[in-house]
Amino acid sequence: MPFIYVGQSVRVRLSEKIVEVFNDDGQALAAHSRLHGTGKFSTFDAHYPEHKLSVARFEIRYGKEQAKKLGANVEKLVEQLVPTEYPLRLLRHA
Repeated sequence: MPFIYVGQSVRVRLSEKIVEVFNDDGQALAAHSRLHGTGKFSTFDAHYPEHKLSVARFEIRYGKEQAKKLGANVEKLVEQLVPTEYPLRLLRHA
């Protein structure tokens, strides 16, 4: 769901294959394929504020570059801690 709707009331319609989110006026806000199982998620980059998305991506790439310079063990540790180029998705696990 786009970040501008966080904190607002929404309606969610679940089907076997789709999750749809609507505002109070019935306007569709988002639709995602329904994923089954623990730890599954679907988020479109467009749903994040652009300034947060671009900063987070830059910081992850930079951090991985620095880890590589420090050696294979550090690089491996950083890769285990941040295994994705989409670090904002990791916030859901916190």
